Amino acid sequence: MSVLTNVLNNRGKINFDFSKSLNENLSELSQDLIMANVPVKPNASNWQELDGHLCSHFYFNNISHINYFLNLILERANQINHMPDINISDLSVSVALQTKDLNQITELDLDFASFISEVYDDIKFIRDF
Repeated sequence: MSVLTNVLNNRGKINFDFSKSLNENLSELSQDLIMANVPVKPNASNWQELDGHLCSHFYFNNISHINYFLNLILERANQINHMPDINISDLSVSVALQTKDLNQITELDLDFASFISEVYDDIKFIRDF
Protein backbone atom coordinates (compact mmCIF):
# COMPACT_ATOMS: atom_id res chain seq x y z
CA MET A 1 0.00 0.00 0.00
CA SER A 2 1.46 3.38 -0.98
CA VAL A 3 2.00 6.19 1.50
CA LEU A 4 -0.64 8.27 -0.27
CA THR A 5 -3.26 5.49 -0.14
CA ASN A 6 -2.50 4.85 3.51
CA VAL A 7 -2.82 8.52 4.40
CA LEU A 8 -6.04 8.91 2.38
CA ASN A 9 -7.61 5.97 4.19
CA ASN A 10 -6.91 7.63 7.53
CA ARG A 11 -8.05 11.18 6.65
CA GLY A 12 -11.39 12.67 7.50
CA LYS A 13 -13.25 15.59 5.98
CA ILE A 14 -11.58 18.98 6.32
CA ASN A 15 -13.59 22.17 6.05
CA PHE A 16 -11.95 25.46 5.22
CA ASP A 17 -12.30 27.84 8.16
CA PHE A 18 -12.13 31.44 6.89
CA SER A 19 -11.27 32.70 10.38
CA LYS A 20 -7.92 30.91 10.04
CA SER A 21 -5.15 31.50 7.55
CA LEU A 22 -4.73 29.17 4.61
CA ASN A 23 -1.56 27.79 6.16
CA GLU A 24 -3.36 27.04 9.43
CA ASN A 25 -6.08 25.18 7.52
CA LEU A 26 -3.61 23.21 5.45
CA SER A 27 -1.40 22.41 8.43
CA GLU A 28 -4.20 20.14 9.62
CA LEU A 29 -3.38 17.81 6.74
CA SER A 30 -0.74 15.16 7.15
CA GLN A 31 2.85 15.91 6.17
CA ASP A 32 2.79 12.53 4.43
CA LEU A 33 0.48 14.02 1.80
CA ILE A 34 2.91 16.86 1.16
CA MET A 35 5.72 14.36 0.76
CA ALA A 36 3.71 12.14 -1.62
CA ASN A 37 4.63 14.59 -4.43
CA VAL A 38 2.23 13.12 -6.99
CA PRO A 39 1.11 15.42 -9.83
CA VAL A 40 -2.46 16.64 -10.00
CA LYS A 41 -5.01 14.43 -11.74
CA PRO A 42 -5.91 15.91 -15.13
CA ASN A 43 -9.67 15.61 -14.48
CA ALA A 44 -11.63 18.38 -16.12
CA SER A 45 -13.87 20.43 -13.89
CA ASN A 46 -17.44 21.12 -14.83
CA TRP A 47 -19.46 23.98 -13.42
CA GLN A 48 -23.11 23.29 -12.64
CA GLU A 49 -25.96 25.34 -11.24
CA LEU A 50 -27.12 23.84 -7.96
CA ASP A 51 -29.54 25.53 -5.56
CA GLY A 52 -28.83 28.97 -7.01
CA HIS A 53 -25.04 28.54 -6.84
CA LEU A 54 -22.48 27.89 -9.54
CA CYS A 55 -20.62 24.80 -8.26
CA SER A 56 -17.64 22.69 -9.25
CA HIS A 57 -15.33 20.07 -7.74
CA PHE A 58 -11.60 19.93 -8.32
CA TYR A 59 -9.44 16.86 -7.66
CA PHE A 60 -5.77 16.81 -6.70
CA ASN A 61 -3.08 14.26 -5.83
CA ASN A 62 -0.79 16.69 -4.05
CA ILE A 63 -1.54 19.00 -1.12
CA SER A 64 0.96 21.54 -2.46
CA HIS A 65 -1.19 21.94 -5.55
CA ILE A 66 -4.26 22.54 -3.36
CA ASN A 67 -2.31 25.21 -1.49
CA TYR A 68 -1.33 26.94 -4.76
CA PHE A 69 -4.89 26.64 -6.12
CA LEU A 70 -6.51 28.11 -3.00
CA ASN A 71 -3.96 30.91 -2.69
CA LEU A 72 -4.71 32.15 -6.20
CA ILE A 73 -8.48 31.84 -5.75
CA LEU A 74 -8.47 33.68 -2.44
CA GLU A 75 -6.16 36.39 -3.79
CA ARG A 76 -8.55 37.01 -6.70
CA ALA A 77 -11.57 36.85 -4.37
CA ASN A 78 -10.00 39.58 -2.25
CA GLN A 79 -9.26 41.70 -5.33
CA ILE A 80 -12.83 41.53 -6.63
CA ASN A 81 -14.43 41.48 -3.16
CA HIS A 82 -16.36 38.31 -3.97
CA MET A 83 -15.84 35.40 -1.57
CA PRO A 84 -16.64 31.86 -2.74
CA ASP A 85 -17.83 29.04 -0.52
CA ILE A 86 -14.95 26.55 -0.36
CA ASN A 87 -14.95 23.05 1.09
CA ILE A 88 -11.84 20.87 1.30
CA SER A 89 -12.31 17.12 1.67
CA ASP A 90 -9.25 14.90 1.52
CA LEU A 91 -7.65 15.90 -1.80
CA SER A 92 -10.64 17.54 -3.43
CA VAL A 93 -11.88 21.10 -3.31
CA SER A 94 -15.49 22.16 -3.89
CA VAL A 95 -16.22 25.75 -4.88
CA ALA A 96 -19.66 27.38 -4.92
CA LEU A 97 -20.20 30.87 -6.30
CA GLN A 98 -23.18 33.18 -5.89
CA THR A 99 -23.64 36.93 -5.69
CA LYS A 100 -25.00 36.95 -2.17
CA ASP A 101 -26.46 40.47 -2.30
CA LEU A 102 -28.73 39.40 -5.17
CA ASN A 103 -29.05 35.76 -4.10
CA GLN A 104 -28.34 34.60 -7.68
CA ILE A 105 -25.60 33.83 -10.18
CA THR A 106 -24.31 36.91 -11.99
CA GLU A 107 -21.72 37.75 -14.63
CA LEU A 108 -19.20 38.25 -11.79
CA ASP A 109 -19.68 34.60 -10.78
CA LEU A 110 -19.27 33.41 -14.37
CA ASP A 111 -16.03 35.39 -14.78
CA PHE A 112 -14.72 34.11 -11.44
CA ALA A 113 -15.60 30.51 -12.42
CA SER A 114 -13.64 30.97 -15.65
CA PHE A 115 -10.63 32.24 -13.70
CA ILE A 116 -10.81 29.29 -11.26
CA SER A 117 -10.98 26.79 -14.14
CA GLU A 118 -7.93 28.39 -15.76
CA VAL A 119 -5.96 28.11 -12.51
CA TYR A 120 -6.93 24.45 -12.22
CA ASP A 121 -5.94 23.77 -15.83
CA ASP A 122 -2.55 25.40 -15.24
CA ILE A 123 -1.83 23.25 -12.18
CA LYS A 124 -1.64 20.02 -14.15
CA PHE A 125 1.56 21.34 -15.75
CA ILE A 126 3.23 22.00 -12.39
CA ARG A 127 5.16 18.99 -11.15
CA ASP A 128 7.04 20.21 -8.09
CA PHE A 129 7.13 23.41 -6.10
